[in-house]
Amino acid sequence: MIQKIKNKVLTFVNDPKFKEILFGSFYTTIAKIVAMLLGIITSIIGARYYGPEMVGFSMIISSILGIGAILSTFGLSTAMLQLVPDSIVKSNNNDAGWAVYKKVLYLMLSISFLTSVIYYFSANLIANTVFHKPELAFFLALSAFVLVFRAVYDLNSAKIRLLGEMKVYAFFQLLPKITSLLLLLLLTSLFYNPYNLIYIVFSAPVLMTIASSWYLLRYKQKNHLNQYIQKASLPKNKTILSVAFPMLISTGMFLVIAQTDIIMLGMYRSTKEVGVYSIVLALLLLITFVISSIEMIAGPKFAKLFSEKKMDELEYVAKKSAKLSFFISLPLILILMLLGKWVLSIYGEAFTGGYLPLLILLAGQIVSAMVGPAGYMLDMTGYQKQFRNIVLLAGGVNIVMNYILIPYYGIEGAALASLISVIIWKMGTAFYIKKIFGFHILYIPFLTHKRN
Repeated sequence: MIQKIKNKVLTFVNDPKFKEILFGSFYTTIAKIVAMLLGIITSIIGARYYGPEMVGFSMIISSILGIGAILSTFGLSTAMLQLVPDSIVKSNNNDAGWAVYKKVLYLMLSISFLTSVIYYFSANLIANTVFHKPELAFFLALSAFVLVFRAVYDLNSAKIRLLGEMKVYAFFQLLPKITSLLLLLLLTSLFYNPYNLIYIVFSAPVLMTIASSWYLLRYKQKNHLNQYIQKASLPKNKTILSVAFPMLISTGMFLVIAQTDIIMLGMYRSTKEVGVYSIVLALLLLITFVISSIEMIAGPKFAKLFSEKKMDELEYVAKKSAKLSFFISLPLILILMLLGKWVLSIYGEAFTGGYLPLLILLAGQIVSAMVGPAGYMLDMTGYQKQFRNIVLLAGGVNIVMNYILIPYYGIEGAALASLISVIIWKMGTAFYIKKIFGFHILYIPFLTHKRN
């Protein structure tokens, strides 16, 4: 029995068609786990030295900056993952990837500049009318100057992924947390100021953009990538935006699905319940990190295989990715199911009331793990509009169910609303893949993918 399991593991690990995704996922998963731990340390130091008011103040700024970053990137980073492999195949020249990157960069700079202008001139309106906190106005205006850096860093990260430099990509996913922690230690010990947490929120993206741009420039110089690329082989701006816009909508709806329950809990229930639910969501981060790590690596592979019309290999990699997602996530899910109440008690006895919502949300994580990178597969194979529609439906259902359930059932209602929306989102995506490609990506142990 042990030898049989060992042989299956070795076969899985040494699979030449899947090795890139397996080990790429390993690097990015480790980086995200370390980043999460560093984030916990940073938040503890921030809370102890600056107090809950300044932590909350910085989180508001960070959230607003995050929304601006989504608008500034406009889905272009994800779109580039699809467009670059297609351009390389059409031109039969790897340098086409750099030409597409340059073209997308110019588009992104234009959009992020426009977003920054809007942010700057609406700072007072948002601070006074939306948040009723006039002291936010200055920092909201200041955030306008950081949006461009956030957008460029996101694009640079996507380009590093396309280069296949997964160790470097994993490092750049980790670097923001390292930078934030080092800045916090430095500013707190040498230049203490009540607003240091906010300055760190602004400083980290600038430093990350400089570092990632320097790496890409050195990579290009080292590999002498300066060949002429015919414009006919490159996507037009209209094509780039048509691919990017549905991805912008999808990303925006991800934000809705992630934040609606917290916002509506704050509207209808006590802040204590919001706090308990926030900790429950934090416990799920490790599982979502694992699944997203596989998605990040599988995405470019899907685009490449689809462009090369290798449909059998595309099916093979998609199913393997779902299987990997399930088996890596399952131990973490089981641990939280069995020990979740004890883990919550570490934060305080008041948080053990989040155990039932945790179990409900873990059911959603099981569904996500079974489907794997299904959404990325649609995004990377030209069906981003259909994926957008599925996410829009799930996001709409999430808002309606939160509105119905939270006033009566509190955090359990929020968790149930999230579970329903996740099932619609994930299963809808899986069934659409079956409709388009003719195979099931959904992995159910002992029932599916037996031939693999």
